[in-house]
Amino acid sequence: MATRKDTSGIRTFGSYRAEVFASGLAVLLMLGVAAYVSIAAIGRIGASVEVESGAMLIVGAIGLAVNVAALLLLRGGARESLNVKGAYLEVVADTWVRWG
Repeated sequence: MATRKDTSGIRTFGSYRAEVFASGLAVLLMLGVAAYVSIAAIGRIGASVEVESGAMLIVGAIGLAVNVAALLLLRGGARESLNVKGAYLEVVADTWVRWG
């Protein structure tokens, strides 16, 4: 949005801050998901759950492949944009956790 040509001549300074607002929205979405997962986890305390290790291994391998692809895609833009750098570092941390 901030890199589009201004044909009207009325673009405000706020147009260049769309990236900052987008990253704020991403943080709010992640906090919402974290709250949902936390509430679901608290509800399962003490419950006996059987873990399906085959499905978990497949999903983990797919997640690792997606993280490696995201690392390759985000690596170039991480030096130019704070938002892309944040996404890149999040993927690096997530990939490290999967390998470790």
